[in-house]
Amino acid sequence: MNDLLISNIRPYMKKIWRATRSGGASNDIIVLRSKSGIVDSYLAALLMSEAFIDYVMAGAKGVKMPRGDIKQIKLYPLGVPHPVEQQKIADCLGSLDDLIAAQGRTRDTLRQHKQGLMQQLFPQPGETVPKLRFPEFRDVTDWHRRLMNQYLSESRVKGRGGDEAKKLTVKLWGKGVIEKYENIQGSANTQYYRRQAGQFIYSKLDFLNQAFGIIPEYLDGFESTTDLPCFDISPTLNANFLLEYVKREEFYRTRGEIADGGRKAKRIHVETFLDSSIYVPSQAE
Repeated sequence: MNDLLISNIRPYMKKIWRATRSGGASNDIIVLRSKSGIVDSYLAALLMSEAFIDYVMAGAKGVKMPRGDIKQIKLYPLGVPHPVEQQKIADCLGSLDDLIAAQGRTRDTLRQHKQGLMQQLFPQPGETVPKLRFPEFRDVTDWHRRLMNQYLSESRVKGRGGDEAKKLTVKLWGKGVIEKYENIQGSANTQYYRRQAGQFIYSKLDFLNQAFGIIPEYLDGFESTTDLPCFDISPTLNANFLLEYVKREEFYRTRGEIADGGRKAKRIHVETFLDSSIYVPSQAE
């Protein structure tokens, strides 16, 4: 039978490992050896449940790096059916884990395929047309070089202070705009600005980490500071085309070279971004 290892650092991360009894572990790993009468894969599933994570976090010690207490973990009340039923439950959940892993591999393959397409569907540096075009546009004129300020205008509609604002933030690597949750109330002296669905938003500090997004409908009316500037988009520019354009490394790396600040803390200011060039085809393309 294998030992079960669970990290006592940030237990809410839901990570659990199996290791042979001869293996070693650091002080940040709690080793749990299952006894007879319980299937180890069933126990592993229990230890990754929301109920267990909440139980451990309720008694975790530390603020920045909360740690689960082994004495508390040992007192967790387990619901244990017959071993045959345990195995059935474990096999059911395990098959779903296998499916999730397979979906993840498919997602990674599609992401790589998309990256390859982006290299061909957008003009490369020094070129005015992409290498790959849809048949109906192959005889159309070149893409037009424009400045961002011809399509975007910064939105500065004042909202509430930081103590009352409904806040949003931008995830890294183009993963969208989400509601921002804070454990500590913000300052009333910090000015926030209202954002609208369909606006383009980016993070000045995380520009080089693809912190770009289009505000979704459910975040209409939420707010951010000027560290996350927002822009109204001209109806002559497709919002999703813009998003895919700026997510290209050729674009955001070039902007980063002229940004203010050190390498780890570069800020892309609004003026710099709006002075950026963009190559645009017809709206249909």
